[in-house]
Amino acid sequence: MSLADDRALSLNFILTKRFEMADSIEQLKQLATQRLSHLQSLIRPDLGSHKRIKLQRAGCGNSGSLLHDDVSAQHAKLLFDDYKNLFSEKANDQLRFITILHSVTSPTLESVIDAASRMEREINRAVGQAGVACLGATEIEVVNLKLLEKIKSLSDNEARKLNVLQNISDCSDVDPDCGVMIHFHGIVVSNSSLRNKELRSALTNVEDWARSPYQIELKNLFRNKTITQNLEKIASYVTKGGNENLRYNAGFGRDLPEDTDARIWRAGTGRADEGGETLTDERALTLHEIALLDRIWIALMSRRPDMRGYLIES
Repeated sequence: MSLADDRALSLNFILTKRFEMADSIEQLKQLATQRLSHLQSLIRPDLGSHKRIKLQRAGCGNSGSLLHDDVSAQHAKLLFDDYKNLFSEKANDQLRFITILHSVTSPTLESVIDAASRMEREINRAVGQAGVACLGATEIEVVNLKLLEKIKSLSDNEARKLNVLQNISDCSDVDPDCGVMIHFHGIVVSNSSLRNKELRSALTNVEDWARSPYQIELKNLFRNKTITQNLEKIASYVTKGGNENLRYNAGFGRDLPEDTDARIWRAGTGRADEGGETLTDERALTLHEIALLDRIWIALMSRRPDMRGYLIES
């Protein structure tokens, strides 16, 4: 048993004893809330659990955040429309897909909002300095450094992600197991090599973005797709909600829609209703992390009346 498990059991024991010794209804309510929160921080959904069920179990089944597939799809369509209005007359080679990995901070609402606001100010300043148009979205992702350390030998992608996250983490502020990565995806108009150079220079001069390789990426759009196809794909990608399937992402980018292990589970091997044993999904966010991620998204979205407060436009 790990030290973290020992601590979790000890805390549960303490809460149980306090619950037994409570001498008022109000005290019982407070302790019950604490105990529920503690249990949620330990519980991970079973392998193959549907996203909708995970959200319901975490208490945010009707929250309206980007974690819900129908909400994400609506926001992707809105952003796609914005992209078409701004960029549809441009050629593929005039646009760049930009990614900025800002920081990993502690998993609290206040810390994440503060870090996101700082990133947004720096993006507006750098893009304005370079004199280019930009439209994209702040994105947040719950990351588990302990899990990445465990699986880093599986591929270069996992090892690279772990290295970057460690470099951009505030070591005095971030839990060794869990943190929240604040980053940005968007499209910029970069229709000349000079503009491209000026933009990259403005971005790399930001101190927060000079801590690790891969923090800043400017990529060409796919040449084998039309401008409309590229814009639609990007709009969907940047509104996916970070932990798209409410699991820790092993590497950078989008995980496969269906992992092999989840497909096996749904086929009956691990389903209780099919006579199999259920298995805890080691890569699933805990119910507490799902609820936190949902609250953060609602806070970001609510910064604009149309619930699109995560957008950055320069």
